[in-house]
Amino acid sequence: AAYVSLVAVFFLFSFFIGFLAYLEQLASQSGLSPVQGGLAVALALGCSIAGSGLGATLAERIPYHRAFMACLPAFLFVLMGLWVLPAPTAFIAFAALHGLAWGFLQTLQAPFVIESDPSRRAALLGPSVQAVGAAGGPMLCSFFVSAHEVRGALVVAGACLMVSFLLAMTLWLWRVRRRAQSALAAKL
Repeated sequence: AAYVSLVAVFFLFSFFIGFLAYLEQLASQSGLSPVQGGLAVALALGCSIAGSGLGATLAERIPYHRAFMACLPAFLFVLMGLWVLPAPTAFIAFAALHGLAWGFLQTLQAPFVIESDPSRRAALLGPSVQAVGAAGGPMLCSFFVSAHEVRGALVVAGACLMVSFLLAMTLWLWRVRRRAQSALAAKL
């Protein structure tokens, strides 16, 4: 479970940073000016700080799986919204929403890994796995973009998101099942 949680963290950071690495080029493809594209990136980063603050405030009250289930629709909405190459205002709003959800979910990764490995040894590897994912995401996306078409990065980032989500939910369901079996065994 510890290794699976770390793989989920890798793919989630591949999504976060793979998306962000191509945001400015995607803005250009959408017809935004360089200033507007820079604003979209800056707003995404600024909103990630706000999301991190919100996540830190709620970290003890919201389980990781619920946070992921809340953020997944927001991320998918952003990916689909940017796919159509929207107008500047909508593009910037999508970038801000990605940043907010990114910051929020990122703060809950340590509790997720600790829940998967109560010994906390895997949690020590979390920052390294995040860094590798942050480098791996843009690299993976780079194979699916060209000088004129950047939306392939959205597809790869979305695939990374889905792999992370499936792994995280599988771990959660496995823990729920294990707790139910333990409770049943205790009653017998």
